[in-house]
Amino acid sequence: MGDQSLEIVGICRFSYLATRGWKKTVAGDPGATAAALYDDDRMAVHFEMFETLCLPSVLGQSDAGLRLMVLASPAMPETWRNRLEGLLAPHDRVSLQYLRPRPMVEAVGIGLKRTLRGSDGPVAQFILDDDDAIAVDYGTRLRRMAKAALAAGIADQRPLAINFPRGLTLSRRGGDFKAQMTVAPFLAQGLALLTDGTAGQNVFSVPHLKTAERHRAWSDPEPVSYLRAMHDHHDSRGIFKGRERDLTTEDLTGLLSEHFPFLDADYVLRLFGGPLRASGSSAG
Repeated sequence: MGDQSLEIVGICRFSYLATRGWKKTVAGDPGATAAALYDDDRMAVHFEMFETLCLPSVLGQSDAGLRLMVLASPAMPETWRNRLEGLLAPHDRVSLQYLRPRPMVEAVGIGLKRTLRGSDGPVAQFILDDDDAIAVDYGTRLRRMAKAALAAGIADQRPLAINFPRGLTLSRRGGDFKAQMTVAPFLAQGLALLTDGTAGQNVFSVPHLKTAERHRAWSDPEPVSYLRAMHDHHDSRGIFKGRERDLTTEDLTGLLSEHFPFLDADYVLRLFGGPLRASGSSAG
């Protein structure tokens, strides 16, 4: 299970009604933002992604000490709240926090304090959107790197960013399906922050692409660490700096089997509208 004096907590914003940060945020009109965020078609897509990608990737971790904090809003319609609570109730390693609208960094800070229950030991916190997934050994590698940083004194002055920039991007936009190997330093997916449990800093305190400007950082670019979903109901702004290499169906199924064995590759292909063909390359 690993050294449990080091907490590993994923942060999942499940359609949380923040006052800013989403593409669908309507400035000064929380009612309009809520209507867009809780649109039935959008919610159906996000639940399917959460049920088939995100949640299985947390429950299937090789590090049994990894936990997930799901942040949601009491403004979410009751039907969807009931469905979310029913999904999460059987799983001890997942906690659900309801918070009223506020900036994302404040909401995450409050949710972490509740989740950690006052612990002031080191915590490695990472972002996991509700339509993404982490590789089966993500928690194991994050714990190993965080413990090594603590032992070597690299993390004496926290926070320390720990970055896993390599992953898979599956894109379904307008009926077109593309799968790519992505290498993108400080993309939100694959980014963790080693902090003290009671500290005010969290992984949303700094825009992820500015992480290396504000924090010391340690990166492991080799392992495939995340699956990033892009689709017509994707909410974040999609700012991206990195390299990508197109994958064939054979490439993708092999990578899913190796790094995401808890996922059904055939179902993932159907979910995104596969099969596919490669059209070029640029990332190793």
